[in-house]
Amino acid sequence: MPVSTISGGDTLIMHIGENIRRHRDKVHLTQKQLAERAGLKHTRISEIENGKGNPTIATLIAIASALETSVDKLVRHVRTS
Repeated sequence: MPVSTISGGDTLIMHIGENIRRHRDKVHLTQKQLAERAGLKHTRISEIENGKGNPTIATLIAIASALETSVDKLVRHVRTS
């Protein structure tokens, strides 16, 4: 199975984006505010959250730091149903 694929055909990239959005919403930040804290462009945050951007490890570390969480929590696959 490719690294970017999780059972059920869902991609890891989509889950990372969902997790970032979930954490961002939890701390009441806009995409722009998160981007500023992480040193990224807000369009990059949008791409990642929408599963259209494949973040590097450095980007994940910056986002995790800005959200005061761990990279592990951002990449963890969590079923909500």
